[in-house]
Amino acid sequence: MDINNGIVFGGSAGAIILGQCIDTCKYADKNEVDLKDLMGFDVVNHFSFLCHFTNQDEEKTKLNKNYLLELSKKEKIIALPEEDTIYYENGKFEIIGNRPFYIFEEGNMISYNVNQDRLTEFLKLNSDADLFK
Repeated sequence: MDINNGIVFGGSAGAIILGQCIDTCKYADKNEVDLKDLMGFDVVNHFSFLCHFTNQDEEKTKLNKNYLLELSKKEKIIALPEEDTIYYENGKFEIIGNRPFYIFEEGNMISYNVNQDRLTEFLKLNSDADLFK
């Protein structure tokens, strides 16, 4: 996606559409119109996104987690709580916030706490391989 040196901001569904696929939000947004093409704009290293993760009640969070674990066998997912955001520029992205965020991949969930795990350094990714260093 070429934004011609502009800025794109997406919140909630507007952020989810920037991911590879929008099927991550199955439990937050029902597909009432029977949308068939669930592909997003895929602007951040082939990750799909879920917003508001862990900001729901315990039951909805559990449903989301189980669904994302299964979905992650087909696609990589970043699940963010309400308080976190992704900043992306020139092929790199940062997770900025004060709550843990989660990476779902190959049926696994990894929790990251930006402030605790990296103190004031944010998680910066140049490639998919950098994610798990």
